[in-house]
Amino acid sequence: MVRVFGIVNVTRDSFSDGGRFLTPENAVAHAQRLLDEGADVIDIGAESTHPDSEQVSEREEIDRLTPVVSQLRRRGCALSVDTCKPAVMARMIDLGVDYINDVRGFRTPGAVEAVRDAAARLIVMHSRSSEARAQRTYVDPSAIVDEVRDFFRRRLAELTAAGVARERLILDPGMGFFLG
Repeated sequence: MVRVFGIVNVTRDSFSDGGRFLTPENAVAHAQRLLDEGADVIDIGAESTHPDSEQVSEREEIDRLTPVVSQLRRRGCALSVDTCKPAVMARMIDLGVDYINDVRGFRTPGAVEAVRDAAARLIVMHSRSSEARAQRTYVDPSAIVDEVRDFFRRRLAELTAAGVARERLILDPGMGFFLG
């Protein structure tokens, strides 16, 4: 089933809209516009992943996300949170998000434990690096398809062996700097 995700960046330094939706009011208004335009799910991120982005603490990430998630949850819309921090994942699951979207593919220590028993679907993104931020590296274009396929084979095996049901997993091949 196809779902259209509308992106809301609650960040100062996102490459596409940094700072425009940092306040909960602006973020919720933007999310509502995206829903009105046809989005099925709102994906909210509170830490930019571009190579030159600032690092955000767990506390700040939770503080940015909580009011936005809470307000949108009350409106009944489907929600995804983009994070690689286990404490943030756990808090957002407690708030009832429908998806956890991890640019590191749930490779951060504690991430699998934070999400294993939740009802939320898990978006496992391919990334060449295990860092939270994208890295500038060279990738041989002729090898990228095999690399992405092998990454997902490993992640699926590891996640299901850890007790995550396969039907909860959504695979995201990534883009831009995460591919190389």
